[in-house]
Amino acid sequence: RAREGGTYRVSVSLSQSAMLLQRQGLTDGFEDAPGRLEAAEFERYAVADDGTAYGDLKSLGPVIRMSETAPRWAGTTPRLGSSRPEWRPR
Repeated sequence: RAREGGTYRVSVSLSQSAMLLQRQGLTDGFEDAPGRLEAAEFERYAVADDGTAYGDLKSLGPVIRMSETAPRWAGTTPRLGSSRPEWRPR
């Protein structure tokens, strides 16, 4: 994108993200689920979010890396219920 311009559309699946967390053993009842990442592989993709309303968090970050555009979040993890349910203006 940095060289040629343009835009990219990325589709993600909340369901698949939840299933990955289950396979990692981060929720109860999924200790034997197939497809579990080894600890070193999880650390390779982990993203730290320190000082959130819930303390310091570590989660699985983007597994796709772009050479010129680093993934980022615009803010930290908010406390549940801290924002009004509304569409953001375009």
